Amino acid sequence: MPLRPLPEPVVYVGLDYVPPVDFCNEQQICGAGSHHRVVELDPRTGWVLPHWFCKRHVDHAERVAEQVREQNAAAPEPIPNRGGLLPAYFKAPWEEVYRHYAPASWKPPSYGLSADDWPDPGNPPPARSPRPLRAV
Repeated sequence: MPLRPLPEPVVYVGLDYVPPVDFCNEQQICGAGSHHRVVELDPRTGWVLPHWFCKRHVDHAERVAEQVREQNAAAPEPIPNRGGLLPAYFKAPWEEVYRHYAPASWKPPSYGLSADDWPDPGNPPPARSPRPLRAV
C-alpha cells in the first residue's frame, strides 16, 4: 500500500524572521563545565582576572598560563577595591580595629587604610587642594 505524502509544515513566523545568533558558536564558547582556572593579574591594578577552561581544553589552559606567567610576576600589589571609607571620614585607631575584627592573616594594604590614599585605577591621581573651611 503506497504511503501518502506528508502535508506541508506550517510555520508561524514572518517572512523577515532571522533566527537568533547562538552566542556559544558565535564566540566559540565550549559550553562544558569549567574545571581548570588560570589567573591573570592586571598589569596596572594587580586585580585578578580568572580564566576558566573545561577538561577538554587543558592544553589551551596551559598555553594561556604560560602566556601570562611573566605578566603575573611583574604585576603590582593589588589596589584595594573595597573598604577604606571609614578611615577617610572618621579618626580612630583603624589598624587596631581591623586587627581585632579581621582574620589573623590580615595585614594593612601597602597603599594605606584610607581610600583617599589609594590610586584610581583608571586615571592618574588628581592634584589635591585643601578644602576651604565653611562658616557655621
